[in-house]
Amino acid sequence: MKRLIIFLFLTIIGKNGFTQPTPFDAKFVDSIMPHLSSSPDDTNKVNNLVKLASMYLLVKSDLTLQYAKQGAELAEKIKYYNGKIECLGQLAFCLALNGEWAKATIAANEGFALGKKYQPDRILYWNNIMFLIYAMKNDYKQAIQYSYKTINNPAFSKYDDMGRWPTYMQIGRGYESLGNLDSAQYYAKMVADCVAKYGHLVPTLAMDSYALFANIAFKKRQFPEALKYYYLANDNLGIALVYQQQGIQDSTIFYALKGLKESTLRSIPAMIQGSAKILAEEYDQSNPKEANKYLKI
Repeated sequence: MKRLIIFLFLTIIGKNGFTQPTPFDAKFVDSIMPHLSSSPDDTNKVNNLVKLASMYLLVKSDLTLQYAKQGAELAEKIKYYNGKIECLGQLAFCLALNGEWAKATIAANEGFALGKKYQPDRILYWNNIMFLIYAMKNDYKQAIQYSYKTINNPAFSKYDDMGRWPTYMQIGRGYESLGNLDSAQYYAKMVADCVAKYGHLVPTLAMDSYALFANIAFKKRQFPEALKYYYLANDNLGIALVYQQQGIQDSTIFYALKGLKESTLRSIPAMIQGSAKILAEEYDQSNPKEANKYLKI
């Protein structure tokens, strides 16, 4: 079973930071938007476009693409390459989540090249972006190679446990998806140690960690354990799958509908399809018309 959301909180920036969607700030948006188009074409405008792109990632991804593209074009025009790198990161991230892997790879390769020249200390960030792209393609064998590039980079040894946490989770997730549960469990143990130390500081990353634990338990058919962690991860699709395996139809439908609503609001195609698939299967015998509705999604 795959938790088909995410890796929204798995990429490393700098030494100990994490890139993740910036919390939506309505006051910032209201203050910026009336003057954005008429503001000078300078680095401040690029930085504002980067921030807007990040804010809309889980709200309206088409706006993330719009602002990231606009920012990248302006950054190129004024030769603000650090700003262009940020825009390309947002662009690659969003395109990967939307399943547009070819376009995501093009953006990532351009960002990778610029990063080597202008931000060599952040090259690990691009390894993680490439992991995301291949993971969303379900090519975890290739994805893991980028995580090992991160671990084998001398800069990684300078990270503390919190900085290493996302990479450990990536590798654990990759092995879990490949069915190598012994290796997945090995890295999950490292992740669990990080959750115990730092989970209260980065709750979103802790939630994705719980999803890893849940996925491993699910594949081992340890359903009570899987359910416990899916609840902690707030993973409605995972919860629905556990109940489906146990033949508890009402709960399966309830959580699949929650997952469908959530993923539709966030425009996450893989989660939409996963939730719709469960609903179609559950209604197949009792309500073929309803099942057909979900098959069309």
